[in-house]
Amino acid sequence: MKTINLYDINVDSCEVITDKSGRRYDLYLEPTVVGGANHGRKVLRDKDKNLYYKIFDKEYCHRINFVTGYEKEFFNEVAPALNSLIVDETHDIIGYVTEGGKPLALECECDFNNSGEHIHLLPIKQQDKIMQRLSDWCFDKIPVEFYQKILQAVKNTKIFFYDLVPMNIIELNDGRLSLIDLEGVYDLNEFYTMGKRNAEVKPNYYYEDLKKIAAKYLKK
Repeated sequence: MKTINLYDINVDSCEVITDKSGRRYDLYLEPTVVGGANHGRKVLRDKDKNLYYKIFDKEYCHRINFVTGYEKEFFNEVAPALNSLIVDETHDIIGYVTEGGKPLALECECDFNNSGEHIHLLPIKQQDKIMQRLSDWCFDKIPVEFYQKILQAVKNTKIFFYDLVPMNIIELNDGRLSLIDLEGVYDLNEFYTMGKRNAEVKPNYYYEDLKKIAAKYLKK
């Protein structure tokens, strides 16, 4: 996998999609800048190159999740959008680069007044807000073949992606499907305890399939 140094990213040529650098949360409280777990990260978009840069705070609570998922090769078959790793001056992984694509959530209508084509023409930040709403309703838009790839990756690596919603799946220009938001992975051993980290497996049928895999592969 290619690597890119954080300081070699041409920030001036990128649009800021979200910036939550330095943000911390207590599990059951509102966001705060002091105390709690570090949830700091930001996303930049290079429109000309069709690339997204996701950059973590070094203490970001899901940074190691991504590193573990990468090292255990969970992303090999299910995240072809993954283009490069972002590293800092100590060569630690602090983010990643993905190719852009069309989110499956754009195919959802789900009683929403805008068509997918209309949403696609909106500013990128507004798209994200709408697609988050659509994504929670449109689990049936996940193609069976891709879903089976996800389950096989879990069996092969004992790593699972917890938020399997259409907003976190894109279709690349070559037609392949890919996960995004890649730090949303956990070791299968954490399946029954991840709720303590304020994470919930979606959709429910995926949870049930993961439960069967966990029962089979985890040591009693």
